[in-house]
Amino acid sequence: MVFKRIGISFAFLSLLVLGQATCFGDVRFSVEVLDEGRSLSAASNGPFVDTVQNECQEDDEPEDLEPFQDTILKLLFTNSEYVPFVVRRHRIRVSDGGDGRPFRTTRRQAFIGGTLQIPPSEDLEERYIFLMEMRDRKKYFDGSSTELPEDLGFQTVKVSVIGRFLDGSKRRHRVTAKLTVSFQDFDRCP
Repeated sequence: MVFKRIGISFAFLSLLVLGQATCFGDVRFSVEVLDEGRSLSAASNGPFVDTVQNECQEDDEPEDLEPFQDTILKLLFTNSEYVPFVVRRHRIRVSDGGDGRPFRTTRRQAFIGGTLQIPPSEDLEERYIFLMEMRDRKKYFDGSSTELPEDLGFQTVKVSVIGRFLDGSKRRHRVTAKLTVSFQDFDRCP
């Protein structure tokens, strides 16, 4: 019995030493929705996506449309490791993509501006990715030809980021964040 305890302690100690040398990784991120056409550095707009651009004028006035833009996801990363983390691709999954089936997409190196490298730091690193694009006063998921229904309602959006630490290993690392978003025809007329 004493031998087993020593063996377990030795194995645990070896794991600790190897863990420091091989970098098991701790990259985390959160997701925010930007949907009101503000600059990328603006504060979060909340978990709401306007699905249709409405007219704001009375019948006899010239066309006056509500603010309506592409929908962007703001990812806020922290990397508490001692080496940079390089994002190779990201995946987005929405529980209902508007046609009764989940919407899924995988993109390689699709950040808007910014680098694909997350430096080692406890500070927040911002990166941005497209979720939806505006076409003909309607919304479509990025890369999809399916028009989003006006009243899709609350849906779970899951974002996974896949990459590697620059520590010489070939090991992939995946981190995931989820949020619930309301997809509706919101009135944003002034």
